[in-house]
Amino acid sequence: MLRHLSRRGAKSLAAEVRHRCLASTSSVVWQEAPTLASPLGKGKERAVDDGKEEDSEGGDGFGRTKSIYEHSRASSRPRPNVHTPLFAAKRSGSRARLLSKSLQNGESSLDVDMGEGREELRSASAFDDVLARTDSKLRELYSAISVRRADKNLAGVIDVCADIQQRLHEIAAERKLPSIPPPSLHVYHCLLYTAAECGQVRLCQSTLEDMRALGFDIDVDLLNYRLKASIVASDRAGIEEVLDEIASLSPLWGSTASESLSAKNEEEQVQEQEQEEQNEAMPVLISRHWTRNWTPKTYHHMLLRCTLTHNLELALALLGCASQTKGHGVQEEGEARQEDAFLARVLNPATCLNLLSAAAHCREARLMTDLALWMDDGASMRKLDSQMWMSVLRCSADNDWFPGVEVAWDRAVRKALLTPDEGLVVQILNTASRVHGQALFIQEILSLFFDVSPASSSVRSPRAMLKKWALQEWHLAPLFESQCADLDFEAAFRTANRIASLSAGVATPTHHTLKSLTRFASSSPEAMEKAYAAFKAVGAEQTTYGGMLTGSLNAMIAAANRLTDKALAVQIYRDRKYLRDARKDPLTASVPAPPTPEEEPKEDYETWGGKKLKRPGLDRAMFTMSRQELADTVLADAATFDELLLTAIDARDRLMGTLVFKDLNHHRRRTPEEKAAKIGEMVTPTATTYERAIILCLTQKGYYEDAFKFLEEAKRRKIVPTRTSYEAIVLRCRDAGDERWERIARELRETGQRPSRMVERWLREIDGEDADTIQGEEDNKVEADRKAQTKGIERERKTEGKMKERRQRFRPKQNLYKRKESREGEEERWE
Repeated sequence: MLRHLSRRGAKSLAAEVRHRCLASTSSVVWQEAPTLASPLGKGKERAVDDGKEEDSEGGDGFGRTKSIYEHSRASSRPRPNVHTPLFAAKRSGSRARLLSKSLQNGESSLDVDMGEGREELRSASAFDDVLARTDSKLRELYSAISVRRADKNLAGVIDVCADIQQRLHEIAAERKLPSIPPPSLHVYHCLLYTAAECGQVRLCQSTLEDMRALGFDIDVDLLNYRLKASIVASDRAGIEEVLDEIASLSPLWGSTASESLSAKNEEEQVQEQEQEEQNEAMPVLISRHWTRNWTPKTYHHMLLRCTLTHNLELALALLGCASQTKGHGVQEEGEARQEDAFLARVLNPATCLNLLSAAAHCREARLMTDLALWMDDGASMRKLDSQMWMSVLRCSADNDWFPGVEVAWDRAVRKALLTPDEGLVVQILNTASRVHGQALFIQEILSLFFDVSPASSSVRSPRAMLKKWALQEWHLAPLFESQCADLDFEAAFRTANRIASLSAGVATPTHHTLKSLTRFASSSPEAMEKAYAAFKAVGAEQTTYGGMLTGSLNAMIAAANRLTDKALAVQIYRDRKYLRDARKDPLTASVPAPPTPEEEPKEDYETWGGKKLKRPGLDRAMFTMSRQELADTVLADAATFDELLLTAIDARDRLMGTLVFKDLNHHRRRTPEEKAAKIGEMVTPTATTYERAIILCLTQKGYYEDAFKFLEEAKRRKIVPTRTSYEAIVLRCRDAGDERWERIARELRETGQRPSRMVERWLREIDGEDADTIQGEEDNKVEADRKAQTKGIERERKTEGKMKERRQRFRPKQNLYKRKESREGEEERWE
């Protein structure tokens, strides 16, 4: 480190002056030092007062109250009771006289260094370097403070500083030096760095004030430490103060950025000013003049501030300002090359991670993907870490942004060979399923992490033996949805059969999964035609994933109902007896062959209610199954008959409803032999079944007595009719002038179900209550519901506020994420 500082001093004149003029650190450090335990493991606490009493007579130790320079600001301290800096000592040699004389005359230390004292300062710096190399104990202390700095151990750094001060006193006494030799500049940087990382704003500020009082030139590099401390401590006023101080620095006295500006000739400066005047008409978010002294480290700290406050807009404005800043001190030809080099120094790995984290927190998946591609393709002059791409993948999956998922999957999984967790894989599958034409991408993901080969397959790849997770329905459901979106219904039916085979034939796809089939099959008549062809083709296959499920049958009938195609719905139900049940063994299942066109039933007529009705083979579609056919073909369940009743309701076909109930009764009546042989399944009508039967009866003109019969049958079978069933009868009876509506309405109230407001009003009017009173009570009830809802929202907000306050109270002091401040003040500050 000393060699590095020496070379730096040879290259930069201002840095060389700082090397030789180093004097003190903050007095606050040594005031707080007695309360900090020794990190060196000595089991003692440092007592600054003891050192003050020992060295007070000599006047060159802790207790020295006289200023180093009598005519400097350090001689009139605003806090006289505060201890003096740790490394304060008398410098009676030519070096001290030269500096004090220059300060009295108002000259700068750089002017002195360029004059007669330059050779003397060089010799003093060389002496400091030789001292650090030759003294083993001092060299060990310098190494120890570097270790404490890496650990961000502020107490340890303070403890080692005290040891360094003591060792310098011993060296001065042993070698009989005229003054105490100064420590290396590395000590001060370690102290400021550790204080900044711990958020000690007061410590950094006091240190810089003492250094300024002793004649040091405070440049941007030193002010960056105080800026970092203010950011960690969420000190908004401190941040603004430091940035104003950086902006007020003269280009001559700034950092290397300012020195490079001073090196330009006058013609280039005039051209740059003219260019800035031409660009004044363009909107500027951040003034270039205000950020002219910023170094890459300043941008690092400010972008960290944007991440902590979740201010993505300010982060993008700072990034745009950095991209237009020329690379100071970078030996590149051309202004464009200098701008790229400066931007690459700003976009270090930590800053790239901060920018991506801010975009992820704001749920800007598209912006996060664009930033990652921009930084990875050359803006940062380095490739992004694979974990950053994994963060982009997670954010894109959370926000359903498939382009980001596709790019991040290629960078993080295909190229970097990272393995996402199962939850992220499910999110990726769901995101891909919402995009048209991504079934192959989903199959690639499933093949990487799951064994999708048939269970009966005897040949399994070695990679299939290393799968991490068991395949479940929620893994295959996105593939099913994607295949339906691509109108690849044959593959979709096979995937549904694959889902049914996951748990030894017990599990079946849920209604939520099969809704995708209904939605996409009913999107157009052409799609429905393709779905029907795939329904018959896959259902007749005698393969592992061939056959058809009852759930798929119900989804197809529901799709036909959406298209109001009654004939197709009945045809689908008829074709079920020629399709194999997907849960049956394809080697032993026996399914009858479909009839030829010559064997198709002819159109016949039947008299119903005094009318001659055309029945195109409907009776043959119902109630035509033998016992053997019931064993291996696709069976209907209660949901199937519910869908058929819905078809009859839409068509107002009472005859179809009668045949549906006829077939339903056949499924419910099984002989003991059939039950023992497990032929067929017991189908029990539900409340929904009776509800649709009642509504179907009410759709007929004039005659609706069957609705009361179905209502009584449901109650006899101990099935509670739905509120829709009761209210449908009430409305029809009231319109027809039937007095039975009152009995049905009161029966609805007795079941414990809450009638609608209209039915409730009718009942109360019959009971003799005033209409105005009823209206007032209804209005009060609506107002009470609104107040209860508002009160619940307020209660949730209070609970959330209390939890946030509790988290803030018990949060560690070193935690960077302290509180989220408003962005309004920030935006006003940067405009």
